[in-house]
Amino acid sequence: GDMGNERLIAYVKTPNADPIDIPAIRGQLGIKLPAYAMPSRFISVRDLPVNRNGKVDRAALPVPDRGRPDISTPYVGPYSALHQQLIDLWCDLLELEQVGIKDDFFELGGDSLRAIQMLMGVHILTGRHVLPDALLERATIESLADVVLGDRDFRGVHDIFNADGDLTPFFFLHGDYISGGYYVRELARHLGPERAVVPVGPLGLAGEPVPQSYQEMAEIHLEQIRRVQPTGPYLLGGQCNGGLVALEIARLMAAQGEAVIKVAMIHASVSNLRHRWVKENPIIRSLFCIDRSLGERAFLWTRGQMEWMRAKRGQGRLRLLADRVRRRIQSRRAGQLPDRVGIEADTGYGAIAANMRRLREQYQRIDHLYIPEPYEGRIVLFWPENDANEDLTEVGRWWRQICEQTEFHQVPGNNVTCLTTYVKTLATAMAAAIDL
Repeated sequence: GDMGNERLIAYVKTPNADPIDIPAIRGQLGIKLPAYAMPSRFISVRDLPVNRNGKVDRAALPVPDRGRPDISTPYVGPYSALHQQLIDLWCDLLELEQVGIKDDFFELGGDSLRAIQMLMGVHILTGRHVLPDALLERATIESLADVVLGDRDFRGVHDIFNADGDLTPFFFLHGDYISGGYYVRELARHLGPERAVVPVGPLGLAGEPVPQSYQEMAEIHLEQIRRVQPTGPYLLGGQCNGGLVALEIARLMAAQGEAVIKVAMIHASVSNLRHRWVKENPIIRSLFCIDRSLGERAFLWTRGQMEWMRAKRGQGRLRLLADRVRRRIQSRRAGQLPDRVGIEADTGYGAIAANMRRLREQYQRIDHLYIPEPYEGRIVLFWPENDANEDLTEVGRWWRQICEQTEFHQVPGNNVTCLTTYVKTLATAMAAAIDL
């Protein structure tokens, strides 16, 4: 490597350049070598090249590429913004193109010096000090994220980024009930020091009860916002479910005579409007009047059937019915009910798995029940171009039914990487759109 960025590479001669058991080799070498002499990468070769004098020709050895090393751990991708932020950090430090959340930092080529640099990067990204001892037991992104999240108090509004900025404060409901919204720190940095950014987290992260609707959440968050800024005009925004709650806050403010400049949303969908007629069906409405819980279950069941049919469209009714019967039999054999509303059964996220699973179920239920009402203000929507479920054309069709003054912007990445890998591009587009 370059001066100050050198690393020790081991070339291992194996038949046919087969994959090697890196943990086993590291374990054997650790008995004989001091820590500083442990190779950071192990590369399998069929033969060691030699020069005319019979010595190993180092110049002819293959140059390490940026591919993920052949380690025994299967690749597992990120499922939160914090995971993706840490992956980007590790890829930069280790000069790799791909890292899984269960990959060991040292098996990927990390050493003690890079570990310290990595923890400094974690502090820059999250504001959290993580001691090197945290890497002794499990040096993985999954466990590192667990440490970061376990060290934070999620009660109330604590951090105001760019607090000395002169522009109208931007209240941002980050919507990240999985990993605490740490991406907002980088988003605020790229928006510029002139714009104060006040992150507002989802309810339930501190263990408090989760309200039953986005409208109820909006009433609680409105009080939090007014403690920071008592009067308008207000600038609101949010990501995913946070954006929809911000919309409900804007509607409350407008009803109370407060001025809302804009509502800037990232990856917030209102395609649930396609199910409005189900909720307005006389039978479903009657059930809501008799018992709200009963009405919700009936609506969610009907909505789930429609979404399932929509996903299976074009496969033929006979095949559709057979698949439905098969799923029902399998679920009963497993001792559980069919998943009718699309809630994932398991998330497997370290020590906070139970709380995250609870929040995920509650928020997805609320989202599936949410039918937005028209809004007369101004909305700016930023949509990731690699979204797997909806494109901007379909999203725009539903949003125009809610707000005629909706401005659309497509940004690179998916629902996670647009907030992490491409956060600078997102912030640039957002700063231009909300600039007064």
